[in-house]
Amino acid sequence: MKPERKTPLKDYIAGGVVANAIAWLAYGISSFGEISSLTLGFLLVVTYFIGSVLGGFLVGRKVKQDYAKTGLMTGLFSFIVHVYVFVGVFWIFSGPILFLEQHLMIFSVLLLGGCLGALLSKLIVPRKYETQKSSSG
Repeated sequence: MKPERKTPLKDYIAGGVVANAIAWLAYGISSFGEISSLTLGFLLVVTYFIGSVLGGFLVGRKVKQDYAKTGLMTGLFSFIVHVYVFVGVFWIFSGPILFLEQHLMIFSVLLLGGCLGALLSKLIVPRKYETQKSSSG
């Protein structure tokens, strides 16, 4: 039996950066044109969700067990990266300051998306390995 391999911290941080990168791109693109704050809020929630599902999926592919914990950890690190960038970088450059409610909504979206992405990797990745084993065996 193989010894249990712990997921390195850098994998969770990388998943967090992937989860935020899509929203940052959408936010940057939307700053060039006129867009209402309601539309921008919806766009950011959707892109944070898509990014966190992708980040959770990619980290979940590296882990072969405990997908719920992996998804939660990826979502948590996604939020840590989000807070670091919004509070640390945007605040220094006098960018937009989000309200606490908006950060809590983003936190819940990142956790939900990270868990969903990790569970999707559980559903998709083992099937690929089973078909390779059955065809070679």
